[in-house]
Amino acid sequence: MNIEKYSKIKKELLSGEFYFQSLLEEAYRQALLSDLEMEGIQMQCLQLLAEKAEGYNKGESSSIRVEVAQTIMASNLYTVGVYLKSLPDILSALDSVKEESISKLYQQGRKIINTKLNVAKHLFQLVCQTKIQTPNYTYNATIEEGIRSFFKQYNPDYEAHETSASIDYQLMNPVTDSAGVEYITLYLQNLYMENLFCSKFDANIIDEVMCGYDETYKDLLVNVFGQVLQNALGCTVLNTDILSLSLALSDIKKIRSTLKNETQEAIHGLLQQKCGHGN
Repeated sequence: MNIEKYSKIKKELLSGEFYFQSLLEEAYRQALLSDLEMEGIQMQCLQLLAEKAEGYNKGESSSIRVEVAQTIMASNLYTVGVYLKSLPDILSALDSVKEESISKLYQQGRKIINTKLNVAKHLFQLVCQTKIQTPNYTYNATIEEGIRSFFKQYNPDYEAHETSASIDYQLMNPVTDSAGVEYITLYLQNLYMENLFCSKFDANIIDEVMCGYDETYKDLLVNVFGQVLQNALGCTVLNTDILSLSLALSDIKKIRSTLKNETQEAIHGLLQQKCGHGN
């Protein structure tokens, strides 16, 4: 019966960035949390805030500015959410909220954040090792300055939900509905995969492709991987040398003529077959 009740909470209705808050709101809306239970959870959240505020002031005072209190509260809720998201399902998450203290959930989440931070640091090393040789400013600045500053400035105790870095380079598949170390981990994961693909091609050839897109690309918010992938797929369709990434205007017209009446599924199947993965 409990499983049936909790299944009313659809995963897609919960926020990745504000998971704990959205879980509480949805559970309360579905009458899976009573007024008394909700009040108890809120009181525990305030108690945790008071404890963290004392730590923030190094025990000298529990009085802090409203803006700081709001930030610490958001950090606490984010950290609890990190733990709840690690559980097998919504049933387990809601049971934990009901049965465990918020302080304990926070401590569990804090441990996971430490682990995620170590994973992010490892991913950053991989990103640096596979870094594309390109003059594109936002790509270089994001890696050399933005992401490095994240690791220097990130404060998991009081600002766990913050992404205190200037990350302007646009991924082909952007990271959404995420924050803090979870955001940076997903961003680095995607960037590493993009770098890995681009590392198969000569840097000078990639530069030619990008100049073909726009000669001023070094100053643009443009995704390098997307352009490289586009040309590689074009060469695949034409059965020409993929590593050359060479597509003339006549080649593009031929591709358009070949694919214009095909469905997305048919094009996907064609590419799989040409890449040797279709069966």
